[in-house]
Amino acid sequence: MNKKDALSLIERLNTEDYFANFKIKKGDCCLVRKFDWGWQKVSFDYYNGFDPDRKELAFQIRVSYSVRINFLHNMA
Repeated sequence: MNKKDALSLIERLNTEDYFANFKIKKGDCCLVRKFDWGWQKVSFDYYNGFDPDRKELAFQIRVSYSVRINFLHNMA
């Protein structure tokens, strides 16, 4: 799998109810939802790892979730 496959997966997730208000940022492979108070971001890091059970390379995706609160960010 490659970046194109990862973006395809993200586009499919974007059709789910929870992610319906998120926008896809293709350059960062993430979904972002903005609010007046900040934003929420779901990032997808992908890489080819090794699956010890099958003893072969496997496409792996690591998901991370971030929240930015503008008030706290602007205090620095």
